Amino acid sequence: GDCDSIHPDLLKTYPHRRIQDQNSTDFEKALQFLAENNQLPAIITGINGGFLDQIIANIGIFARTDALYYSDTLLGWIMNEGSHSFTFPKDTKISLFGCLQALITSEGLRWELKQSHLVFGTFCSSSNRVQTAPLRITVHKGKVLAFAYCNPVIDAGSIHY
Repeated sequence: GDCDSIHPDLLKTYPHRRIQDQNSTDFEKALQFLAENNQLPAIITGINGGFLDQIIANIGIFARTDALYYSDTLLGWIMNEGSHSFTFPKDTKISLFGCLQALITSEGLRWELKQSHLVFGTFCSSSNRVQTAPLRITVHKGKVLAFAYCNPVIDAGSIHY
């Protein structure tokens, strides 16, 4: 990155690649390095940055990749147009967002999506739950950003009334 927010002592201690460009983020610079070295797609970790503005920016950047996001609690990926099938345990918490918009149909969610328009900032399928395996998601148009929790999430969505 541009290393503008790193303590100088860390720059002395750890190897780094400095790119003086204030028109792109450190995350974009890292992805550019991976692309230049033919190392994409990649598994991405730690895009949350701790600040909401950084999180939103990094998710937008991630949505332009074919990478997989991984943390000990969350998986994230992009689905382009076509049919996609997944096997998750019942009640896995999953959220789907249009990038920036998508038309999708699902089979296997608690709250099914039938020719649903996901438009970022207006309608998404946040905190939905997997009900059957395999989960099938068809992206008719656009692309979808998906996040699924790796571990059971106990909240009101996991309670069956």
